[in-house]
Amino acid sequence: MITAVLGTMLLAAAVFPNPAALAADTLSSQPITAFTLAHKNSTALIVKGYATVPLKDLASSLGWQITLKPNGFYELKKGTTVLTLKPNETQILQGKQATVLPVPVRLVNQRLYVPVRAVTQLLGAETIWEASTKTIKIVAKNSGSIAPQVQYTFTKDTEGWTSGFADLPVDHGQADYQLNSGVGVIPLAAGATTRGFMLSGMNRSDDLFMFITRTLSSTEGVKPNTNYTVSLSFDMATSEGGEQMGVGGSPAQSVYVKAGIVNTAPKVIADDVSSTGTPHLALNLDKGIQSVGGKDLLLLGNVEKPTPEAAGYELKHFEQEFTVRSNASGKLYVIIGTDSGYEGLTSLYYTNIDISFH
Repeated sequence: MITAVLGTMLLAAAVFPNPAALAADTLSSQPITAFTLAHKNSTALIVKGYATVPLKDLASSLGWQITLKPNGFYELKKGTTVLTLKPNETQILQGKQATVLPVPVRLVNQRLYVPVRAVTQLLGAETIWEASTKTIKIVAKNSGSIAPQVQYTFTKDTEGWTSGFADLPVDHGQADYQLNSGVGVIPLAAGATTRGFMLSGMNRSDDLFMFITRTLSSTEGVKPNTNYTVSLSFDMATSEGGEQMGVGGSPAQSVYVKAGIVNTAPKVIADDVSSTGTPHLALNLDKGIQSVGGKDLLLLGNVEKPTPEAAGYELKHFEQEFTVRSNASGKLYVIIGTDSGYEGLTSLYYTNIDISFH
């Protein structure tokens, strides 16, 4: 249930450089096969931020047989396991069990393209993104070089995530700022039943930072005083299109998405220093200011949806890699949020949060 946020809550530099939704870079793995996103001789295609690859090449490299059936479905078979999928659909079936894909299966020049990470996992392998060569490597699952990975889809509850609001007066009124948070079904235009963590707030102070955060500890495999490279990817459901104007800026391009993996617990604290002299709530981390990222939180983009002209909510994908050292208690903290320069109401959802360590 979505609940109103009452009172002060205790509890995010560049646009997403890696357009493939993939696991973290691990160069020591021996790939089974590979696909490239380089300008010349690309063997993968990007669809709404997701890397897609030819299904025949992917499946055959992993020992699966692929057959086109008379009913238009493609059948993948390995041993006694049978998977079926169809062009222009966003699911793969194993018997009556369906796995939802982030983007539809597509026929391009008579070749069937599928989102590489989601389908690779179903076929019993993993993906690795090699940024230096823009190459997607397919490696054996649980090969030892693959980082532990945790995922959050908010199917039942908050799954350990909490929310917070900063950059507003300490004595802000709920009626004026309309702060809300909680887990619920995302009202996607496509009608899919996808759940996410909702944040909503009215920016009335020329700035508003809304965020969600979660502690990562030994449960996720984090060890004390250890250096990690952490890959974070997530989807944001946004209803904001492009070329809109508002007070202070655009509701799409002037609401900036930021994220970080840090070893200090994110907190909202009272800060007496402000341009107006009015005590404000501030984040205890360096997140930068609006369009500029900070030391702790990087700027990933804005909330303009992938199809600006379409009505309703749409998922937008973000991914970033961080280097961080865990604290003496063996904890790290992930924080994702929006830094708003638009003086109006912003309502969005986070879902499909993937975190991997190595």
